[in-house]
Amino acid sequence: MNKLYFLSYKFFNIYSKGLLLLLFFGFSIYKSSNVVAQGCSTGSVWGPIHTPTTNGVWLSQSGLWGGEYFRVNVTSGCTYEFSTCTSDGASGCINDTQLTLRTDATNAFLAFNDDAGGSCGLRSRIVWTATLTGTIRVYLHQYNCATAACGNTVVFRQVSCPGGGGSGNVVPYTGTTNLTTCSATVRDHGGTGNYSNNADGNLVICPSTSGQSIQISFTEFNVESGWDFLY
Repeated sequence: MNKLYFLSYKFFNIYSKGLLLLLFFGFSIYKSSNVVAQGCSTGSVWGPIHTPTTNGVWLSQSGLWGGEYFRVNVTSGCTYEFSTCTSDGASGCINDTQLTLRTDATNAFLAFNDDAGGSCGLRSRIVWTATLTGTIRVYLHQYNCATAACGNTVVFRQVSCPGGGGSGNVVPYTGTTNLTTCSATVRDHGGTGNYSNNADGNLVICPSTSGQSIQISFTEFNVESGWDFLY
């Protein structure tokens, strides 16, 4: 997983017809938040309520035992990533983790992951687009919904958020973003960090005036060889 890119562009008059440029990114590396069960649902709260607001910046909750949960404020439409993978910066004594997302108000099920696979092995990772604005619970358990009396650190971040989450215009984690401004700086949804696996976002740059075309200048570009492509 590598940093994707920063680029800038401007419109200039060359052609008589407007030019539509589609940048499509397809990343497929690991199984993330496939919901295969209703997950785990019991435990006690630990730590403060967190509010991730900047795309790509990892936050953490340490001291979490198996069978406990911490709380995160989320915004509907924004995408978040939660991980116990050591490759993402998580740590702890539980090597076969399970992560479950539930609402804080009613403990209703949102998402679950057991084994993320790949470099994560038996550890868990969830990439989830919020369906509500409010507070959610992030449960940590040892397989199979078991407790563990030892400290663990779970990391999490906001991946992308429509209309916010960082400076510049963002190629979203999923869905499509349209740009018609005369000039802009564009970056991937990872912000200052790496972009997330399994991203499938589109950025469309479309001149607002007929007769203009687009010039793009890359100031940074780096993708994972053999996995991620620019079309």
